[in-house]
Formats: sequence, C-alpha cells, structure tokens
Amino acid sequence: MRLLQIKDDSFSLVERIGNDIPPYAILSHTWGKDEDEVLYQDILDGIGHTKPAWHKILFCSKQAAGEKIEYFWVDTCCINKLSSAELTEAINSMFRWYQCAKKCYVYLADVSVKSSTAWQSAFEESRWFTRGWTLQELVAPQIVEFFSAEGTRLGDKDSLEKIIQAMTGIDAHALQGYPLTHFSVKTRLSWATGRQTKREEDAAYALLGIFNVYMPMIYGEGFQNARNRLLKEIGASLSITLPSAEGASFDSYTQERYACCLPGTRSSLLHHLVGWAKDENSKPIFWLNGMAGTGKSTVARTIAHHFASQHQLGASFFFKQGEGELGSARRLFTSIAMGLMARVPEMKLGVKDVLDEDPTVIDKSLKVQFEKLVLQPLSQVLHQPRLELVIVLDALDECDEDNNIREILRLLSHIKSLKSVTLRVFVTSRPELHVRLGFKELRHGEYENIILHEIATDIVKNDILLFLQHELGNIRRQRSLPSDWPNMEQMMALADLATPLFIFAATLCRYIGDQKHNPRTRLETMLTYRNKATSKLDATYLPILHLLFEEEDKDDKEQWSAEFRTIVGSIVILLNPLSVSSLAKLLGVSKFDIGCRLDSLHSVLSVSESEFVPIRLLHLSFRDFLLDPRKKGKSPLWVDEKETHKNLASRCLEVMSGPGGLRRNICKLYGPTSLRPDLLGTGQELERHVPLHLQYACRYWTTHVVQSRCTLQDGYSVHTFLRRHLLHWLEVMSILGEIQHAVYLLKNLQALPQSNESVSSRYLIEAVRFVEKFWKVAESTPLQLYCLPIFLTPNESLISRAFAHRDPVWVKRISKLFGDQEFCAPSAHKHSALTRVLAFSSDGRSIASGSNDTRIHLWDTTTGLCRKVLKGHSKYVNAVIWLPKDLAIASASKDHTVRLWDAVTGSCSATLHGHTRSVHTLAFSQTANLLASASKDLTIRLWDLTTGCCRFTLEVLFPRVTSVTFSDDGLQVATTSTDKRVRVWSTSTGGCQTLELGHSGWITTTTFSQDKASESPSSYDGLGRLFLYNAIITGACCDPGAFGLNDHATIHGRRDLFTYDSHFGIPYNPKSRKLCLSATESWILHNSIPCLRLPAAYAPSSVAVHGDMICLGHDSGEITLLKFFPENMQWLWDGPFPT
Repeated sequence: MRLLQIKDDSFSLVERIGNDIPPYAILSHTWGKDEDEVLYQDILDGIGHTKPAWHKILFCSKQAAGEKIEYFWVDTCCINKLSSAELTEAINSMFRWYQCAKKCYVYLADVSVKSSTAWQSAFEESRWFTRGWTLQELVAPQIVEFFSAEGTRLGDKDSLEKIIQAMTGIDAHALQGYPLTHFSVKTRLSWATGRQTKREEDAAYALLGIFNVYMPMIYGEGFQNARNRLLKEIGASLSITLPSAEGASFDSYTQERYACCLPGTRSSLLHHLVGWAKDENSKPIFWLNGMAGTGKSTVARTIAHHFASQHQLGASFFFKQGEGELGSARRLFTSIAMGLMARVPEMKLGVKDVLDEDPTVIDKSLKVQFEKLVLQPLSQVLHQPRLELVIVLDALDECDEDNNIREILRLLSHIKSLKSVTLRVFVTSRPELHVRLGFKELRHGEYENIILHEIATDIVKNDILLFLQHELGNIRRQRSLPSDWPNMEQMMALADLATPLFIFAATLCRYIGDQKHNPRTRLETMLTYRNKATSKLDATYLPILHLLFEEEDKDDKEQWSAEFRTIVGSIVILLNPLSVSSLAKLLGVSKFDIGCRLDSLHSVLSVSESEFVPIRLLHLSFRDFLLDPRKKGKSPLWVDEKETHKNLASRCLEVMSGPGGLRRNICKLYGPTSLRPDLLGTGQELERHVPLHLQYACRYWTTHVVQSRCTLQDGYSVHTFLRRHLLHWLEVMSILGEIQHAVYLLKNLQALPQSNESVSSRYLIEAVRFVEKFWKVAESTPLQLYCLPIFLTPNESLISRAFAHRDPVWVKRISKLFGDQEFCAPSAHKHSALTRVLAFSSDGRSIASGSNDTRIHLWDTTTGLCRKVLKGHSKYVNAVIWLPKDLAIASASKDHTVRLWDAVTGSCSATLHGHTRSVHTLAFSQTANLLASASKDLTIRLWDLTTGCCRFTLEVLFPRVTSVTFSDDGLQVATTSTDKRVRVWSTSTGGCQTLELGHSGWITTTTFSQDKASESPSSYDGLGRLFLYNAIITGACCDPGAFGLNDHATIHGRRDLFTYDSHFGIPYNPKSRKLCLSATESWILHNSIPCLRLPAAYAPSSVAVHGDMICLGHDSGEITLLKFFPENMQWLWDGPFPT
C-alpha cells in the first residue's frame, strides 16, 4: 500500500507493505476530468500543485494533520494506474483500505455552505451519491465525515444517517457498521442500482469489496461479462448447505456395490440417450420404463457416470423404497439443488436470497421447494455459452406417495422455460399406474420414452449372455474350475431362463457363486427349473428359497418359516435398513438367530460379515415376491405386510418405553441452553446415547402404526406412550434433526380411526399444535422442550398436566391472563396493539404496561387481573415509571406530552407540555423531586414535580438519547446516546461533562454506583459490556447486529431503580454488582447465563424485571409474566440438566 506522509507543511509518497501500516486517513471524492486530477506520476514529477484538483489533496492533508494523523491516502495519486497488476491489486484491496482507515473524509465539490440554509438540499443532490465507487467508500469505513467545497464539516455518517438512508436506500444497520454478510446478496446488489461509472466494467468491479470476492480486471469485456464473472465469484464464495438425502447420488458410498453396464452391453440404448441429452431440440424429459429386474438402475448409473465425466451431470437421485429418505420425495429437490449449485455456482445467489427470506422453505411443499430452490435460482443465471446439464432420477416408482410422483413429473416439465440453461431429466421407473398417469398428464412433446422390456428380445438376450459370461467367468477363475465350465449349452439355457430380466441373471450368479457351496451343483439345480411354468419373479427367487426350506427337517419347517417371516419379513418391511446388531435389539431376538436365518440368503440380501453394517435388499423385486398377496395361504414363506407393520409398531413402542429407552436429557447435555449442533459431536457419540435401533423406533413408529391400520383408543399403547413420553420422543427427534417432521408424523396418526371425543384424539390435536408452534425452538435447543409447556395454560393443556410436577419447578408462568389463544381464551383486557413498555411497582405487586393502542394498563401480579385502564394519550405510550410509594405513575408518549397519573383512581393529575416531538425516556429522582424526560426533539427536560414547571431544558444536539439516570442525591443526571458517549449534567446549573469510555457500540444503559470510591473500569463480555467509571456504570451491546433497539423499560431490584433498554439493556445491581434477569429477543438470561429460550411468538417488544420475576410484552399486545426459582436452578451453573 502506498501512502502520503505528512512532514511539516509538505507530504511525500511512501511504500508500506504487509502489516506495517500506520494509522491513516483516506479521501473520498468524485473525479473530474482525468487531466485535472493529481496522478501518481504528477507527485513523482513534483507538478501536482499545478493541477486544478490539487486543492483536494491539500484539504485531506490539512484535515489529517489537524487530527494528528501522519499518513493519508488518495486514490488518484497513490495508485499507479499505468501498471495493470497494481491497478488490479488496488481494486481488489480498495474496500479493505477504506475499512482500515482511521477516518474517511468525503469532499463534496458540489456542496457549498455559502448559503447556510441551502447546503442540505445540495447535499441530497450531490453527484458523490450517484457514483459506483463511492458505495464502498460510504459503507466500509467506520468513521465517514462529510465536508463542503469550502472544507466545512457538514456532519458524519451517524449524524446524517437518516438523510443518507433516504437518499441511497442503504439499510441503517449497514451504515452503522453491521457485517455486510448480514444483508442478502439481492439487497447489496440493490444498493448499486442507478450508480454510474466512467468505464462500464467498473460498475461490477466496484462491488468486489461489498461481497468480499476477488477477480482480475479485464477492461473491454463489457458490463454484462464483468457482472457474470462477479456473480460467479460471489456464488463460489457462498457456503450453502441444504439437507440432502444421504446415499441418493449415483456415486455415493452406498451405491458403490452396484455396477454400470458392461462394455458392449446396452450399446444402442446408451448411444440414443447421449444423443437425446445433447440435442437442443429434444424433449426435456426422457422416461425409461421397464418391469422389475430389467436393468433400469444399471442404465441410470451408466448415464450418470458418463455425464459426470463430461462435467454435465447436474444432479442424480436414486430412489430406494424402505431406505428412509431415499424412499421419499422429502429431500429430492434440496438434494438436486445441492448438486446443481456445485455445477453452477451462480445459482447460489438465488438460493441464498430465498433462504434469507424464508429459512423454512426446505420443509415446504414440493412445489415451493422446486420453484424456490431450483427453477427460480436457475432462471436468474445468465450464462454464455448456454449451459447443458442432465439430471438423473432412478426408480421414481419407489417414491413413497403416488401423488408425489405425479407432482414431481408436473414440476419437472417446467424446466423447458429456462433460458440460459438447457436442462434434461432422465427418469427410470417401473410402468406402475401412478407413474403412467403422471406422464399422461404432461402435455404432448414434453417427454420421450422407451419401454425397456419391449426392446427386441435377441438384443436383450445377447446382453444378458455377455453379462453371464463375464460373471460366471469370474467364478470359474476364483474357484479354479475347468476352462470349459459352464459349457455353451448351459450358458444359453441360463440366458433363455433369465431373459429379459437382468436381475434374474445377477441373482443367479450370486447364488451359484456362494463360497459355501459347490457352483457346479448349484448351476445344475437352477437349470432344473427351466421347464417349470412360473412367473419370472418366481423363477428368480423360488429356487433359492425352496432349496433352503426343503433342507429343514419336517418338524422344524414350521418354526423355520415363522422365524423367516419374523426376521426376513421385517427386513423387507423396514423403512430404513438396520444391521444385525440393531435388528436384534429392535425385534427382541438374538443376533445368532438372525445370523442363522440370513446365512444362506446372500444371493438376495446384502449381508456383511460385520454385525454393525446395515442389511440391504439387493433388489426391490425380492420384497415384491415375499409380499405378493396371491401367495397368501399357498406359501409358508409369504409375509403378511399389515401384520408385520403391526409387530414392528409394537416393538418400536416397547423399545422407546422400556429400559434403555426414552428419558429426559438422553444425551446428558449440560443444560437446557445446550445447542444441538455443538454437543452431538460424532455419529458415534450420538449412538452411545441414542442407539441405532432406538433412533429407528423414534423415526418410524408412527408409520408402522399407520400402515398396520389400527384404531387409536384411550388407554392403549399409542395413547399411553404419548402421555408418558411425548416430550422425550420430541427431544430425540430434535437431536436427530427431525423435529419439524414430527408434525407430519403426528398428523398421520390423527388420520387413523378414532373417537373425536376421546382423550387420545384431543391429546394428538394438542401435540400437533404444540410442535407446530414450538419446533423452531426445540430444533436447536432440544432440552427447551421441557420448559415450553409453561407457555401453555396449565389448567387447559393436557401436555402441561401430563408433564407437570415431575421435577422441582425452576420457572413458572404465574399470570393467568395472557394465555395462548390456541389453548385457552385470550384476556379481555389485553392491549389491542404492541406492548411498548412495562414497569414493575417497587413492591412487585403491580405492573404498568404502555402500548401502541395509547393506553396504560395496571395489572395485579398475584391475581393477573387488570385493575385500571388509563386513557388520555393520543399516540403511542413510549415510557412508564412508578413514582414514590407506588401511588402515582408518569408516562411519556409520541403525542409530545408527559402525563402524571393517580395509580389508585386512574385519573390524570397533570399533563406536562413543552416537547415538540415524541418523548421516549423518563427518569425520576425522589431526592430532588425531579422528573427527566428525553425526546426526539434532541432535548431533555427536567420537571419540578412540586410546581409542575420545567426547571431546565438540556440540549443534547445529537440523535437519540438511549437512557437517562439520576444520581442518588439528585444533583446529577447521566444520559447516553447513539454517539457512544456519556454526558453528565448538573441539575442545578445545567452544565454538562462529556465522557468517552471506549464503547464500540451504542451505550444503552447507565446507572450511578453507590461505590463512589471506585475508579477502576470493569468489563463484562457476554451479551454486552459493562464499564464502571467514576461511579457511573454503562452498558453497551458488543455485537451491533444482535438485536434491534427498542424502547425503555424500568427495573426495580429491591430498593434500586434502573433504566435499561429492553433488548440491549443489562440490569445491574449496585449492591451486589451482579447481573440479574434480563431478556433478548430470543432468550431469558439469569445472571447473564441464557436459561429459557423464547418461541418466536413470545419475542418481547418490552421487558421489565423485579427480583426473580420477569414480565414480557409482545407485539400482539399480550403479556407474559414468569417467576424463576433460583434454588432449583443449580444445573444452570454446575450442569448437567436433570435426567
């Protein structure tokens, strides 16, 4: 970095490299003509002073020198623009240079102060605000000061914030220094709308720092190409993770054991598919359909592998029935979006905007997911040349719901509307009715199809023969068999037997190649079935199972078939594969018994030597074979699907309810504030607390219940389980990341036959509402589930009653007034608009609440009843405080007035006029009998309540006063403002002393310490920071992006009075120097430690604290009053949370 160093009355260029950069000022200005500006070479040649723009350089140097800043930077003369490498480096570093500057001076050549009344109009019309490069020069520096053409300071970014915001449309928080990552890509791009640059490419290059990306400059490429490169870099820099179905991609670990087509097989078909994908005039969807076992998945893997090698595979999703999310459409489009973003980084911009606007889109309907996460982001991509991508969907018929299949096809037909991306979708499935209907609903010309089992028999037979020769050749070599085994006649017979099913050939080869048996004998056994009249499916599996069954003694066959139905039947019904170890625990049978039953089934099941690897079907057709209803009563191995679901449902409930099952704090988390992502660690750590068989039971018990088509009845297993373990189950679902899905599962239970008047029916209705309302809280903090029932009315809620009194109470909702409208009747006296301010009386028996409905309510905290409604203000009530002995109340309003009220009768005793704008803060000194009121008119008025007159009007001349506090003797009043300073005023003279205590954020709370001897500053790092200076304690928020600044509330802690901001404020007890109860928009904290998570509907608009009670006002006008019992909260400090 090159700087100008000031020495005496002159300056010179110096090179500063790396971290050796001294504090410097920086100039921001608009360029005039190139020949008028002072350039790098002009400084070197010593002729800079001859240029018309020299006065700008002098202005910057004098301003910096006056503030004892030795170095300064000006773009015109500190960058050698003749060096393309240096120019590229400078443009990529510019934002950081402005960001690191101690001060930025904005020189406005077109704003003059010669007319003192006209400069603001000229300021608003200044050319500086229309230029492309000045956007980062406004946003990046912490301190930006504006100067007129005469060098007169007009103000800074803070004092002129509202004007700048109105002119530029830039969010005030961005101007205040919030991290730019807090703002969406779309929002940041909008800030540049209408700004101009001399060179068109600079309109894109000027945004590099705004997005913290880097790229080379290519002047001459044009604006559109530069913008496209910028968007690509922005996309690449974004880290977006959407929930995806594990194992869905063609190249995932679970797909590894499946092969692609052998070289020389399916040649004509593969050639046709590649041609379809590359033809820009071809139909957008290709449907390869064929009956079970014809090799569709192998073709799909081959096609996916081909286009992946060509960098043209957008995504792949291989459905698998009975394998959790692989058998569901739930994560189809999120998985596809993840694949596409990896191939098209620019697409991330659109996805990021969608997620910023609605993070829950990932769990919305298929239509919303497809449109928001796939179609919309792809349509925003501008790409030259046009992108050509292929999506592969295999086994669509194995998707769990018929309606979902038709919806998926309907949605995919919209891809033809994409302009800069040619997207092709290759789909395979069986010709099931719901799939055929889905394609039939598509308009003509939207898809092409081939029926795999109708391909010429001789072509299929030849491909199967090649496959058999390859696989049996491997067996011959591995088992050292003669070179003529099998002979050609046997090979042709096997090919005839298998055609047209590739699965038959694959199963046959696995059966023959079993290491525990003689391959020659097994081959001959299979050939004995070639003349039997059976279906192809029976011909595939009957020989294998028949031989196993016949090997058993007559007396053992019944037991063998029963064990087969229990073990193998469960395996084919399971909704997600389990290992031998987990299956044994779920079914309640020994691992040895399972091993014996599976030992001879390796040709149809994937069984690992390890007991911890999941057992998988090698092909879904084996499930079809076992569940075929036509075999009922004819085959001892027929599996009753409904009965197996019923047995699995029963076992799931037993596992969850029994020893080692569900219980509170199952993972032994430290406390209810423990975050799920931080504490789970590895999968092995989770399995230690929640074993895989228990995870399975939690995820799928409801589905097994539904599929068994039972009736829900009071007192039976389902009702008993929910009554005892609902919250325990939801805790595990939260830990597994499935808490929102629990709503869907519970709604499925509701669809079962049941009495509408039954307790179980009402419990399910309440459970669904409970999860819908509170899942967002439990999603990240599972143990908060046990706190959430306090937000329900205990006398009405079945959930509250079921889980009440199980442990010592540590927090209790003591108000009977402010119930959840979904669970009980709302209060007749609640505010009709946002509750803006709350204040406890000194004895804690009453609460005053002020609202946007212009009214003040006085509540009894013991009974929860509204004692009085105070009417008189004509606009929002901004502040309320109790006066001595709780007999009177003072209130401040947007109507510019302060009112005094009799708290007993509710009558207004006085109205104090004088402010010309909204009054937002009040403070009272009992010693001096003074009331202080702060207003947006930039004044603080001190009212003598004895006479009702205004004693002093203190002019703060700075935006928003954030707190006002009297000293105990009433001789001083301290105020804090958004300029990060504290001002201490004399109440007798009006004199002011300004303190700068080093706060980096707005100071939002202050109080006088009773320990007046204290001189040492102390700090608190948590939600905010406390400073103790000369007996004045101040608090500020460390992260300016954490919460919004709302109006003030009051706290009484024993005999001490404080004022604090309801979100930023840090309640402080001068006697103990301990923080007490406080609240943010999502947490209640006890002694600065988060303890209770607030659901979104309960985010406070105002807060008041008294001892161990905290009162929250809400946007709805409702109020929540909670009491904490610290004696039962030892876990908060020592952990872990009780189990």
